[in-house]
Amino acid sequence: TANPSKVYNSYTAPKRLIPGINTGNNMSLGIPVSAWDILPDIGDEIGVYSPLGKLIGSAVFTGRNMAVPIWGNDMTTPISEAIAEGENYNLYLSKASCSDLKPVVVNRWEQGNGQYCENGISVIGKLTTSNIENSLLLMENFPNPCNGICSIEFSLPENANISLSIYSVSGKKVAELVNRQFEKGKHIVQLKNRGLPSGSYFIKLESERFNKVNNLQIIR
Repeated sequence: TANPSKVYNSYTAPKRLIPGINTGNNMSLGIPVSAWDILPDIGDEIGVYSPLGKLIGSAVFTGRNMAVPIWGNDMTTPISEAIAEGENYNLYLSKASCSDLKPVVVNRWEQGNGQYCENGISVIGKLTTSNIENSLLLMENFPNPCNGICSIEFSLPENANISLSIYSVSGKKVAELVNRQFEKGKHIVQLKNRGLPSGSYFIKLESERFNKVNNLQIIR
């Protein structure tokens, strides 16, 4: 079993991947220097994302072992602000030299696993960042719920024609936000008041090779 006091000796607050939450409930993820197949550059950031694409934890690589706090849901509220107990989280590497997000694959766990556990500790034994094809990433819209105005952030592994639309729970397209060519990297699209009534919707991001869906709640 790994020794957490030996692993968690370096946390630097990120400048790019900044979680917009602090629920008071969290766990710790340790990433020893020895776990990397190829060491990141100083200043690269690791981001932890929920199954819905919400950024729930992050830290900066400083050349030392990393400690990454991962925020979980506040169990006193009915809203899912972060990640639920037992849900799997995903890791992405943000290079300081560009805006791309590169997926990180955990090959072996030294302690724990890739599931959220309140007050838990997980330590990665081996991970891979090389020879991994980047994938499309759709972050959760913020804020969610919203009053009809929110930001939708996504990251593309390549230049692509992107369609970003809103669908009702019955599957009917009720709005198309964009349908055009985007360059590789991060992008933010603003959803502004389109007269949509209160209720539950889906945001769908599509290209020829990828598609992602997130939930959207509108409260007026």
